[in-house]
Amino acid sequence: MKGLSPDMGQLAFFVRGMGNKKAKNQILSHAGAILDVEYTEKQGTDLLSVSQLERLVHYQNVPGDVVKSSLMLFLAEIILKSTQQNDGSREMYQLAVSTFEWIDVSNRLANIHLYFLANWIKLLGLQPQQTQDVNQVFDLQEGTWLSKQIVPVEGRVLSADDAKVFIQAFDLRMANLDDLSLSGESRRRLLHALVNYLCFQLSIGKGITSLPIIELLFDEK
Repeated sequence: MKGLSPDMGQLAFFVRGMGNKKAKNQILSHAGAILDVEYTEKQGTDLLSVSQLERLVHYQNVPGDVVKSSLMLFLAEIILKSTQQNDGSREMYQLAVSTFEWIDVSNRLANIHLYFLANWIKLLGLQPQQTQDVNQVFDLQEGTWLSKQIVPVEGRVLSADDAKVFIQAFDLRMANLDDLSLSGESRRRLLHALVNYLCFQLSIGKGITSLPIIELLFDEK
């Protein structure tokens, strides 16, 4: 089991009973679970041996809700693929916790994953620079603005219009989530832009495997 800690970045745990489908530990360690963990170091390995797991937040609506549980899985994958041991901050942990709690209690979910991605990228120190030229296109791989004469390339170079929405996403706050009014297609393009940018900047070669699920669930929103 892997998870994000508030002070030590990503940690890997050995939990007894994880192979048992009825085990309490397996239920507690689902994607997005917010836990209090007691552990000891396992000699000769980076794994930490868990002696006790306790749920800190009891989700009321996530269990049995396909959209909410899929969002949890997607964001958990983002977190684990973009952090390492001793790589993280309390601010990143707090962003993850507040987002997971929002997903559980709110029905305003159309933009929450976009908010998380943009703010997660900022906390990783990867926020792209603004530009004064609204006609420029944006290269996700290089993280730079290019002349408007450059032809957009799907998945790599954003058109000027998509680049404008991409940059605006970094101003998203929970309080103004609904201010981002997008068509289903525009939301899909923004989602892909944020994920591709993150993967390019951190060299996440295999990408985010749960992305197609989120794309399908939010296609009509």
